[in-house]
Amino acid sequence: MIAVGASYRLFMARSIGFSHPWELKRLAIHQYNKAITAILPTMAVKTALNVHRTLVCCLLFVSFEALAGRYGELFRHLRAGNQLFHDIHDMSLRTSPLEERVVTEKLLEMFCRLGVESSNFMDEHSLSGVSQWYRSNFSLKVSSDLPFKDLDEASYELRQLDLRQDDKPWDAEREIEIQGDCGEGEEPSKLSDALRQWSSRFEALAQLQGTPLSTDAGSQLQNLRLRQRFWEMTIDAFSSEEALSNP
Repeated sequence: MIAVGASYRLFMARSIGFSHPWELKRLAIHQYNKAITAILPTMAVKTALNVHRTLVCCLLFVSFEALAGRYGELFRHLRAGNQLFHDIHDMSLRTSPLEERVVTEKLLEMFCRLGVESSNFMDEHSLSGVSQWYRSNFSLKVSSDLPFKDLDEASYELRQLDLRQDDKPWDAEREIEIQGDCGEGEEPSKLSDALRQWSSRFEALAQLQGTPLSTDAGSQLQNLRLRQRFWEMTIDAFSSEEALSNP
C-alpha cells in the first residue's frame, strides 16, 4: 500500500511539472522491493488466506506498475494472478466457507475485468485461469429467472459473459466457422440469450432495490446499467449484414 501511495504521489508530482521527485521515486521503489520480498514466503504455503493475500498483492503491483508506466511488468503480475486461479482448482478453496468464496469471487471479478481489457496486449492464454474458474463454476449453477440476490451477484454474472461465451459477434474467425457449419434459421446466439436472461434478472432486482440507494449502491447500479448498454449496443452493431460481411 505504501508503494502504491508513493507511486501515485510520484505520478501526480510529474503531472504538474515537478521533474525531480527523487525522494518519492526512491521510496516507491524501496517499498515495492520490500513488498516483493515479504510476499514470497506467503506464496510458498498454499492456503485460502495466503492465496487471497497474494492476489491482493498482485492487484497492488498492477496499480504500482500502471502508475510507473511499466506496462510489461503490469502484464507479468496479471499473468501471475491468473495462474493462481489455476492453482485454486487443486485446492479445497472451491468448496471453502461462504466468506472465503465471496472474497475469491470479488478478486476473480477484478482480475477478469483487468484481464479482458488488457487481453489485446497479452498472449492467448492470459485469461485461462480466470476462464477455467468461470466455466467450471457456471456448470454447477442452474439457469434461473429469479432476481439476483444483490448487485454483487449481478456484477459477477455479467462479467462471465465475456469469458463464458465462445460465439462473440465480433470474433470474425468464429463467425466464419459458424456460417460454414450452420444454415439459416439456426437458434439465436447464445451470447444474446445469456444477456437477455441477465437483463431480465437485473431489472427485477433493480425494481426490488427501492430508493434512496446508498452512494456505493447507486454507483454500482449505474455501472451495471452502463455495462448492460455496452453489451446491447455491441451485439446490435455486429448483428447487421454489413457487420458480418465486413467484420
